[in-house]
Amino acid sequence: NERLKDLCSVFGLQENTDLNQFFSQYNIFIEQLKSIVLLKENLVQLENEEDKIQQILDKIFKENDILFQELVKKQSEEAKTYSQLNENLQKRLIIQKTINYFINTNNINDKNYHNIPQIIQQFQQNFTIYKPLADEQSTILQGLQKTSQTIYTFNNLLESIINENEKRFQLMNQIEECIKLRTDSDKLQIYIYIQNLYFLIIYNSKNEILRNIEMDLVQKNQQKKNLEEDLSEILSEADLEEYKKIGKKLQNLDKQQIKLQNQKIQIQNEIQYAENQVFSKICIVKNQYKNIIQEIVPNDINLYNFNSGNDIKIIRNILKKTFKRLNIQFK
Repeated sequence: NERLKDLCSVFGLQENTDLNQFFSQYNIFIEQLKSIVLLKENLVQLENEEDKIQQILDKIFKENDILFQELVKKQSEEAKTYSQLNENLQKRLIIQKTINYFINTNNINDKNYHNIPQIIQQFQQNFTIYKPLADEQSTILQGLQKTSQTIYTFNNLLESIINENEKRFQLMNQIEECIKLRTDSDKLQIYIYIQNLYFLIIYNSKNEILRNIEMDLVQKNQQKKNLEEDLSEILSEADLEEYKKIGKKLQNLDKQQIKLQNQKIQIQNEIQYAENQVFSKICIVKNQYKNIIQEIVPNDINLYNFNSGNDIKIIRNILKKTFKRLNIQFK
């Protein structure tokens, strides 16, 4: 790596340059150097031609002084020669700008500029040296990548072991919640049974009171008829008060009946909610922890009834004993 850094520093390259791109640019750079040699030769040739043209111009100037009669003809030749000179100068400027741009962008000093073939040879030698180093770096990077993949695989194995232990702890908590919910559900069933008995007693009592009230009403009506026979269009105040009392008793009984009915609906909803919670926990245990239970529980898991509190307790005790033998702690 140190040798690669030194070579990259000498040639102005970055460490992370792609090898294929570098070799492509390397070849392009060599071709450009060769083109510069050709351009330099063309430049010398154009300079030589320019000297010849200048000599021709001097000769034409002398002939114009002597042969004024041929001025028109010579001026035409002069214009043509000036055109050639202008074209030559334009080519020289373009070539010179190209050379200057290449030299400035590639940090080539004047000394190296006059020895481009030697620079090309040096770059070719460096290419031969640099190629094995680049291959060595690629091999090292591949080895590091494989090592990283191996470490990543071991980390995944450790995480899977940790997750397995966490699932075992979660299983115990789920079973404990199932037992608790099942116990609460049994208590609610007994409570609602007692409430139903109480409601029947109250209801029967209310019916008895209602029958007594109806009998009282019949008696009062009979008394009323008897009084009507004796006292036309007169009602007894005592009978009216008794009638009001009976009406209030009926209203109170209706309110009590509605209240008990609401209590019954509330208890039934609580029972249904508890049943749903138990069913949900049982589904979680069966779906997420079935593989753990099958490894530990001696019998087939389908032989146990998860709706039974006793079977849930049996599975819980088996898991506790197994975890204790494996030295696995849980809350």
